[in-house]
Amino acid sequence: MISTSLLIAAYCILSSVSELTATIKLLQSSLRVIKMPLMKRKACLTRRSQTSVHLIKGLYEMYVTIQIGTPPQPFDVVVDTGSPVLWVHDISCPPEECQSNRFNASHSSTYQDANAKLSLSYLGGISIYGKYGYDTITLGNYTFEYQLFGMSETNGSLNDIHRTLSYLEGLLGLGFPLIVTNKTDSFVSDEVAGELTIGGTNPNMFTGEIYAVPVVPLGANDHPIYWQSFVQGLNVINDGKLVYETDLLPDTLLAIMDSGTTFSYIQEAYATQIYIGFTGLNTTPTRLDNVWPIDCNLKSSNDFLRLSFSHSTVKTIRDPHPLVLEIPLSSFVAYETSRSTQQCFFTIIPTAKEVDDHVFLLGQNFLHNLYVVHDQLSKEIGFAVPKNRSSRIYVA
Repeated sequence: MISTSLLIAAYCILSSVSELTATIKLLQSSLRVIKMPLMKRKACLTRRSQTSVHLIKGLYEMYVTIQIGTPPQPFDVVVDTGSPVLWVHDISCPPEECQSNRFNASHSSTYQDANAKLSLSYLGGISIYGKYGYDTITLGNYTFEYQLFGMSETNGSLNDIHRTLSYLEGLLGLGFPLIVTNKTDSFVSDEVAGELTIGGTNPNMFTGEIYAVPVVPLGANDHPIYWQSFVQGLNVINDGKLVYETDLLPDTLLAIMDSGTTFSYIQEAYATQIYIGFTGLNTTPTRLDNVWPIDCNLKSSNDFLRLSFSHSTVKTIRDPHPLVLEIPLSSFVAYETSRSTQQCFFTIIPTAKEVDDHVFLLGQNFLHNLYVVHDQLSKEIGFAVPKNRSSRIYVA
């Protein structure tokens, strides 16, 4: 979920089918490694458009259980690298809007009011309003005192747009401005559960080495806002043959990795060519809820989407040796479950109107093929191939 408030940051890592591995650099000056169970719950609606993904099988939100206050009050919070804020429902939020656990500050002896208003706006029309406070927060086996967090007092638009989140209790934002200083963090998800690791990577979860590209900053202060890098090339590999190739220079595009997004969103001209190259059709069919139907047999395809990432943070500079990610295109074929006859859809979506045409938004269906490392000190994104994945990563 990408935030459009002043507190914004992003990267992505959620699994829509099976195991997902990711690494995030959090703001804790501690050298301790924190491990937390990462759970998976079925999702109903996407946060990027009006696409009816509640019809699609295998879409999930990843969440962890944290505790806030003294004595601790437990909350299931969605893990979202596209937002920098931890927030939970406040006791003042009406039950019809916040249909799950709500934080009661009067029941915590360590709570302190921050005297600041919470106001977050997310793409897709979601707005969260409330207040900030300080309290003791427990992550896994470790407890941190006097941590800033938000409490939502109204939640109506969230219910309207994302039904699943209305039954969860908040959001754990792992974007740039959050709680980090000098450690690397990672999380992995499996079909039912996984692990969120703060303070290190897990070599048992991937093969080979981790390859990194720089995070591209935005604005004059050279400070990263999103977990994003330049993509200078896009290809479709069909049965081992190059069937579509485009040089994105000089109009090099940014790719944002966002764990709060179920699908991936790409400029329509490129999404169309990916679809045609993958299916072998001469044109794209009529969309259903902005999603193209696709042959279900392609779920077993060995075709790949190849993206070439630049090692440069300067848009117009061509990297002669880019970092190449090859992702199975079968990852973007999803089954519909609501009809009597089986139908499948292609979940690379032409850019939604609220997303810049010069940005690739890479969501869960892309990221669950990778082990992703977020390094805030070095301002880099690292990639490796998870075990039992057919993705390929190399420097050209």
